[in-house]
Amino acid sequence: MPYKGREEFAMFYIKQMGELITDRENPLSLNERALLFSLIPFLDYEGQVVVPDENGKPERLSVTRVGGLLGWKHRETTGKCLNSLEEKGIITFSGGRPKYIVLNPRFFYRGKADKRPKAIRDFNELTIHGGYMMKRYILYFKRPFEPKGGITGNR
Repeated sequence: MPYKGREEFAMFYIKQMGELITDRENPLSLNERALLFSLIPFLDYEGQVVVPDENGKPERLSVTRVGGLLGWKHRETTGKCLNSLEEKGIITFSGGRPKYIVLNPRFFYRGKADKRPKAIRDFNELTIHGGYMMKRYILYFKRPFEPKGGITGNR
C-alpha cells in the first residue's frame, strides 16, 4: 500500500533492459516486449503479477489469462512468448497448476531498494526449484489502470 500522497511505481533497470533489447543472438521479439511492458503496471511487491478478477478482487495473473491482457486470441502465441521469456530468464512461474507469472527483479522491481538482492535470490531459487513457491496472501489491491476491455483471456 503506498504512503498517503505518494504515487505507486515500479522500477526497470536500464542496463539490463538494454542488454535484452540489443542482444543480437537472442533479441526480444515485439510480442515479448509488448507482454513485458503490459505486465509492469500489475507488478506487486513480491514480483508477481496481480490483476483484478471478475469481482474486482486481487488475484495473481495465471498463464491461461495472459493472452487476454493483450487481446491475443491464440494460445500458441501466448505460449511461445512465455516460454521464450522463461528461457531468457526474464520470467518464471510459481504455483504448479495453475501457473502464475513472476517477473525477474533483476529487470523489474517494486519495493525497497535494499530488499532487491534478496528478491533476486528468491527468484533464482524459484527458477532452480522448478517454479514451486508459496507466497503470502495479497491483502491490498488498488489499481487505477485496467486494460481496455478488461482482462478476460482463455479460461
